[in-house]
Amino acid sequence: MPETVLRVEIDRSRRLRGGRRSPAQMTATATTPHPSEAQHPFDDTPVIHRYTRADAIRDGMLADVTETAREAGFRIPAAITAAVQDQCVRWTEDDARRKPRVHQDEDGRLWDVL
Repeated sequence: MPETVLRVEIDRSRRLRGGRRSPAQMTATATTPHPSEAQHPFDDTPVIHRYTRADAIRDGMLADVTETAREAGFRIPAAITAAVQDQCVRWTEDDARRKPRVHQDEDGRLWDVL
């Protein structure tokens, strides 16, 4: 958790009419560092293994659906897991034979998922 810094200023320079000093004015300000300046607990820890989004797409663990997602209004790159691809999006010839009255295609099913 970022440390809170309390800054206190005392102003004794104010004078009242007749030259008498006024009681000291004290101003206190509490500040915390910006989140980008705060140190993460693992900043100084060496990386043992890194598995990126690109690695997962290359390995088949994720399917990149960014193009369709942008058409659907997403502003950032999007991906779905291989399990979602297999269970919710994929529509095979066997599926079409088993359910002849259901007219489906993978583009439409992906749109429904997004």
